[in-house]
Amino acid sequence: MRSSHMRETEDLYPRKLVIADRHIEDGKRLTAEQRLRIMRMQNSGLDTWEAERLLREFEQILLEMSRHRQMIVDRMQGAA
Repeated sequence: MRSSHMRETEDLYPRKLVIADRHIEDGKRLTAEQRLRIMRMQNSGLDTWEAERLLREFEQILLEMSRHRQMIVDRMQGAA
Protein backbone atom coordinates (compact mmCIF):
# COMPACT_ATOMS: atom_id res chain seq x y z
CA MET A 1 0.00 0.00 0.00
CA ARG A 2 1.37 3.39 -0.97
CA SER A 3 1.47 6.24 1.51
CA SER A 4 -0.59 9.35 0.90
CA HIS A 5 2.65 11.31 0.42
CA MET A 6 3.73 8.96 -2.38
CA ARG A 7 0.32 9.29 -4.06
CA GLU A 8 0.49 13.08 -3.80
CA THR A 9 3.95 13.07 -5.35
CA GLU A 10 2.85 10.74 -8.14
CA ASP A 11 -0.18 12.94 -8.81
CA LEU A 12 2.22 15.83 -9.49
CA TYR A 13 4.05 14.03 -12.32
CA PRO A 14 1.51 14.81 -15.06
CA ARG A 15 1.54 18.47 -14.05
CA LYS A 16 5.34 18.50 -13.97
CA LEU A 17 5.38 16.93 -17.43
CA VAL A 18 3.13 19.67 -18.82
CA ILE A 19 5.39 22.32 -17.29
CA ALA A 20 8.52 20.62 -18.64
CA ASP A 21 6.98 20.42 -22.12
CA ARG A 22 6.12 24.13 -21.98
CA HIS A 23 9.65 25.01 -20.90
CA ILE A 24 11.11 22.90 -23.71
CA GLU A 25 8.88 24.58 -26.28
CA ASP A 26 9.90 28.00 -24.94
CA GLY A 27 13.54 26.93 -25.09
CA LYS A 28 13.19 25.76 -28.69
CA ARG A 29 11.58 29.07 -29.62
CA LEU A 30 14.31 31.10 -27.92
CA THR A 31 17.00 28.98 -29.56
CA ALA A 32 15.46 29.47 -33.00
CA GLU A 33 15.17 33.22 -32.38
CA GLN A 34 18.83 33.37 -31.36
CA ARG A 35 19.85 31.55 -34.54
CA LEU A 36 17.94 34.16 -36.56
CA ARG A 37 19.67 36.96 -34.66
CA ILE A 38 23.04 35.43 -35.45
CA MET A 39 22.18 35.17 -39.15
CA ARG A 40 21.06 38.81 -39.21
CA MET A 41 24.22 39.89 -37.41
CA GLN A 42 26.38 37.92 -39.85
CA ASN A 43 24.53 39.47 -42.79
CA SER A 44 25.25 42.90 -41.31
CA GLY A 45 28.92 42.07 -40.84
CA LEU A 46 28.69 42.19 -37.04
CA ASP A 47 30.70 40.11 -34.60
CA THR A 48 28.62 37.10 -33.53
CA TRP A 49 30.98 35.57 -30.96
CA GLU A 50 28.90 36.53 -27.92
CA ALA A 51 25.61 35.68 -29.64
CA GLU A 52 26.97 32.26 -30.60
CA ARG A 53 28.20 31.69 -27.04
CA LEU A 54 24.71 32.50 -25.80
CA LEU A 55 23.23 30.10 -28.37
CA ARG A 56 25.46 27.32 -27.06
CA GLU A 57 24.22 28.09 -23.55
CA PHE A 58 20.60 27.94 -24.78
CA GLU A 59 21.28 24.60 -26.45
CA GLN A 60 22.87 23.19 -23.29
CA ILE A 61 19.94 24.34 -21.16
CA LEU A 62 17.53 22.82 -23.68
CA LEU A 63 19.39 19.52 -23.43
CA GLU A 64 19.15 19.61 -19.63
CA MET A 65 15.43 20.38 -19.84
CA SER A 66 14.95 17.38 -22.13
CA ARG A 67 16.83 15.16 -19.68
CA HIS A 68 14.69 16.44 -16.84
CA ARG A 69 11.55 15.71 -18.87
CA GLN A 70 12.75 12.15 -19.43
CA MET A 71 13.31 11.73 -15.70
CA ILE A 72 9.70 12.75 -15.09
CA VAL A 73 8.48 10.26 -17.72
CA ASP A 74 10.62 7.51 -16.18
CA ARG A 75 9.23 8.21 -12.73
CA MET A 76 5.67 8.23 -14.07
CA GLN A 77 6.23 4.85 -15.68
CA GLY A 78 7.81 3.51 -12.50
CA ALA A 79 4.89 4.74 -10.43
CA ALA A 80 2.29 3.10 -12.66
